[in-house]
Amino acid sequence: LDAVDRLTAQIERLSPVTGLPAGVPPVELVPPRASLLEIARDVVGPLVKPLGWALAVMVLVAFMLLRLPDLRERLIRLLGPRNLQATTAALDDAAARVSRYLLSQLLINSLTGIWVGIGLALLNVPNPGLWGALTLVLRFIPYVGIWAAGAMPFALSFAAFNDLAHPLLVLGLYGSVELFNYAV
Repeated sequence: LDAVDRLTAQIERLSPVTGLPAGVPPVELVPPRASLLEIARDVVGPLVKPLGWALAVMVLVAFMLLRLPDLRERLIRLLGPRNLQATTAALDDAAARVSRYLLSQLLINSLTGIWVGIGLALLNVPNPGLWGALTLVLRFIPYVGIWAAGAMPFALSFAAFNDLAHPLLVLGLYGSVELFNYAV
């Protein structure tokens, strides 16, 4: 037992339990700062899939409208020749309505994009024409398109200006444009 006490005393003398030896600074683990690419990936990443689907749907609709006569013939063959006149009339009516709807959406979205571009130019946000064009395209996505288009100028206004008024004005511009579009 005496040998164990002596051994314990020697171990404590050689390796103190109280902490670090004098002159050794404590080590602090600090996670590295995220790079701009990682931040962009985290912000843009969740938007890529829905925007990809929207683009795929728009391309599909465009090709369907371009190949309407071929599509009409296939549907007539599928439904049979006995309903030829009714099927043709229904397809013509559907094509006319979809074309009229897409044309009216294009007109509304174009005016919205122009209005947003002018508003952002008056607010001195960089590249107002780009954001207006992006608004025109993204407004085809219902409900979230206008806000997806406004997210980038909103974030850019934080970086470009030292006050909170510009980002709030950008947000107000997009909100007022969308409220006006719903009112009309």
